[in-house]
Amino acid sequence: MGANEISVIFKDSKGILWIGTDGGSLDGLNPNTGSFTHYTPQFTGQNNLGPADLFIWDICPDNENNLWLGTSQEISVFDKQRKTFTHYQYNPFNPQSFLGSRVNCLYKDREGNLWIGSKGGLNLLHQGQHTFTSYRESDGLPNDFI
Repeated sequence: MGANEISVIFKDSKGILWIGTDGGSLDGLNPNTGSFTHYTPQFTGQNNLGPADLFIWDICPDNENNLWLGTSQEISVFDKQRKTFTHYQYNPFNPQSFLGSRVNCLYKDREGNLWIGSKGGLNLLHQGQHTFTSYRESDGLPNDFI
């Protein structure tokens, strides 16, 4: 594994255990074979071969069989088929980017919508467009830390 401390474990539909660590690595464990697949940060632009941060807080699948990773700096999306990552960072100049840098939790609802709780508020992902609608304390939330 890529780090000593495990922060989150997620079991996908194929039974693979995905492990997020405090070192920013994403590890896949196949319990049937005992094999580990390890992904470490390798920065090459927006599409990278590893998560862009040093702490993965949460893991959630989308309807396209990708894994969304909530990190302490951004959102990383792991394409399991191509084994690549795409990163989304807060952009204060883009009202359709997600709010906040630290992503605390991820939740997929019954309709397949992905909700993202962050240090800046609650964010709803528009899957096909990869844009976000954000909700803050000014919209009625108790505070901006979700």
